Amino acid sequence: MIEHVTRKHPQMLSLASLTGERLLRSVVQALENPNEVFVDDRDAKYFLIRVNALYLNVIVSGGVVRTAYLIGEQRIRGWRRRDGYVVSSRTGHTRVAA
Repeated sequence: MIEHVTRKHPQMLSLASLTGERLLRSVVQALENPNEVFVDDRDAKYFLIRVNALYLNVIVSGGVVRTAYLIGEQRIRGWRRRDGYVVSSRTGHTRVAA
């Protein structure tokens, strides 16, 4: 996945001021210590970690990292309001977004 992003989507790295190595570290950090985790109705998990002014969104489905991309605060606010998304944050609480 890292090779794919660095080869096919270099604009993502440049937008977040990331190198390939820093992207890898950020993905690992998102999985180990995310700012928030969203779970959709198909049990896909969206691990979010702040990277500069954006968030790195690492998507895991079936226990496998499928992809990663950058999103803004507006998208996250929409997810927080959406029905059916389970939200977990560093504060340790879990709730179903309403």
